[in-house]
Amino acid sequence: QPLPVAASIVAPAPQAAAPSTRPEPKVQGVRCSRDHFNDPRARYCAVCGIAMHQASFILVEDARPPLGVLVFSDGSYHTIADRTVIGRDTSDDPLVRTGEADPLSLNDPTSTLSRVHAELRLTGWDVHIVDRGSTNGTFVWSPGQAGWERLTPNEARILSPGMHVAFGRLSATFESSLRTGG
Repeated sequence: QPLPVAASIVAPAPQAAAPSTRPEPKVQGVRCSRDHFNDPRARYCAVCGIAMHQASFILVEDARPPLGVLVFSDGSYHTIADRTVIGRDTSDDPLVRTGEADPLSLNDPTSTLSRVHAELRLTGWDVHIVDRGSTNGTFVWSPGQAGWERLTPNEARILSPGMHVAFGRLSATFESSLRTGG
């Protein structure tokens, strides 16, 4: 005889993510011939890869897609979809507390990362990196450069695809399908 069935175990209903209190960022862009929304400077569609010379080049406003990812040397990554504060403990940063920025807290075994080290700001279709006065600095290295360049605190620098970034001794590469050149 089979054993009696105990009380049914019902998995809890999935909880929807809390809606963001930030307004959805809108930007001006163009649509490729397959209707994908793109940076108006793009030569190829970021979604399907079709040449943008087939686009109508009529500017339209729509929700800005993620602008790329930071790929860290350990293989982890962070999608850049909104303003982001980077550090070893970003929970006390005013932008994070008010919900104006996403936190990106990194594990730093080398102890070279400040609590609030840097910030990513999205302006239109560009990602800007800003050193927030960190102790050990934020550095960038573009392909073709001879070496690392330390950022001046509180001055924004545009990240371009393939650019390397170092937060103290932690390094990452900015990658994006939104390449506007070659």
